[in-house]
Amino acid sequence: MEGIMQLPYDATVRFMLASLERNLLPDAVIRRLSRLLLANRLRSGYKASSELQLSELLQFVHSSNVIDMVYAQLDALH
Repeated sequence: MEGIMQLPYDATVRFMLASLERNLLPDAVIRRLSRLLLANRLRSGYKASSELQLSELLQFVHSSNVIDMVYAQLDALH
């Protein structure tokens, strides 16, 4: 079942990223999608023990910092 859903998901992601790069997505859509992705990510972070949850949270913070560094490098190139 997951393989069936992966192809439309990938196509949608490619379309949305292309639209975003061309500045075709309204701000409200970008904000809504960001909130949905963040909510999904936070829900997936709930674990059985506090130690596992803390580890997941630290990994999330680290990945967010990496994204910020990538954006900073991209801005420096432009």
